[in-house]
Amino acid sequence: MNKISIIIPNYNNKETLQECLDSKKNLKTPPFEVIIVDDKSIDGSQKIVKKPYKLITLEKNSGPARARNIGAKEARGDFLFFVDSDVLLEENIILEIKKILKNEIKVIQGDSRFIDFKNNDLKLI
Repeated sequence: MNKISIIIPNYNNKETLQECLDSKKNLKTPPFEVIIVDDKSIDGSQKIVKKPYKLITLEKNSGPARARNIGAKEARGDFLFFVDSDVLLEENIILEIKKILKNEIKVIQGDSRFIDFKNNDLKLI
């Protein structure tokens, strides 16, 4: 049925994690679930995560790859969507992914736009 699980590894990104989670609230099509895997942050990031989001807290800092793998094992969706904790999602992203998945595609790689947290486009030099 194309249920999409968003998995967000986090390590000491308290300042951007809230903006990241707020962008999930603005999605026109919600994901099946959102899982945040905290990689032993010491900045209080864990306190930001509230229901309906699922928080997994690792006992020791192990890096983003392990955090993603643990999130993937816990996910209940049909497809995994990995997003870093400093990423803001466009409001139609889940709908666009579901359209692509109707064509039986199994892997999607996205593109990015660099903005600051005031939604100003940034130029790469």
